[in-house]
Amino acid sequence: MFLLCLTLGLCFVGGTVWARRGRSFRARSWMYTPAGPMRTERMVILGAPTCGFGLLALSAVALPPGAFGIEFLTPHVLSVVMVMAIMLLGLLALPLLYWVLVFIPIPDVCYPRWAREVRRDRRLFPQTSPEQPRDPSD
Repeated sequence: MFLLCLTLGLCFVGGTVWARRGRSFRARSWMYTPAGPMRTERMVILGAPTCGFGLLALSAVALPPGAFGIEFLTPHVLSVVMVMAIMLLGLLALPLLYWVLVFIPIPDVCYPRWAREVRRDRRLFPQTSPEQPRDPSD
């Protein structure tokens, strides 16, 4: 259970970092999907990081004493880690709620700089076709 939550959490967080950096066209593709409910944008901005950090917190809760032969993981240390993980899960309730409530728009501050430029261009020049043109810098 511990390794599964840890692996999935790291995959979610790593995928989010890759997508938010936007170094390739494939990494930026979540911003070029047709406008609509913007589920892909919400997933990259709020959903995947929330799920990833939630799974990392669950893996901290499921961490057994003395895991991997590390003597530092005593029951006392694990109780402190468990309290911190439960507090993190409580804090993740706000972005989770924001992610689920689709009718609340995500502010521009939450987007990376390159995605803010795409959103600004979308507002200034609305597209009639379902796909945005490729960015000239790609």
